[in-house]
Amino acid sequence: MNQVLTLDRNQRIKLKTLARRYAVELIVVFGARARGDARRDSDLDIGVLFARARAASTRRARNAFAQSFQG
Repeated sequence: MNQVLTLDRNQRIKLKTLARRYAVELIVVFGARARGDARRDSDLDIGVLFARARAASTRRARNAFAQSFQG
């Protein structure tokens, strides 16, 4: 089932910036926001598929995504 996911402007900018920087092929949102039952304090659960996966660059990218969306 496809649902409309609403991210604020800042979150969209962060995702786009990180996606370009780390050659992201696909971002999948899951959890409460994807189901449409998120609360104000809900986190953003994402899965990321990289175009070129190398251990060191993937680790840096994972850390960058995590730090960008910490409360």
